[in-house]
Amino acid sequence: YGLNVNLIKSKLSKYPPIVVTTIPLSGVSVFALVLLFFTGIPTGAELADIQVTKSLVSVLILGIIGTAFALVLFNRLLQVSSPVFAASVTYLIPIVALIVGFADGEQIKNGHVFGLILILVGVSLVNKKKKSAVEPESQSAG
Repeated sequence: YGLNVNLIKSKLSKYPPIVVTTIPLSGVSVFALVLLFFTGIPTGAELADIQVTKSLVSVLILGIIGTAFALVLFNRLLQVSSPVFAASVTYLIPIVALIVGFADGEQIKNGHVFGLILILVGVSLVNKKKKSAVEPESQSAG
């Protein structure tokens, strides 16, 4: 993220976020299509299976909303803010994932909550401002 946000901010911020998103996703899609070709494209009989259809729809939703749309929003945020602020939104990913999982009926366990707290504490420590050097206390003559 560090290299990516700084590169996009300095070199690509004059382009619309949709363009900045389309270029890398198009490049990755070439590799994905090659992989799909070698691992097997689902046939008509396989597509008739409801589980296969649900899986493909889920992958499309994740690809379009979870990746492409989110990346367009991220690139727009990067245009209107600093790279540090834009990169800091990635700390929200585990929180959103936990909420979505809970809403979808997944069981939230102590390890999930502990991990989330650990992430937030780490973020807090990293972003905590350093205190200035402690000034010596004035000694009163008394």
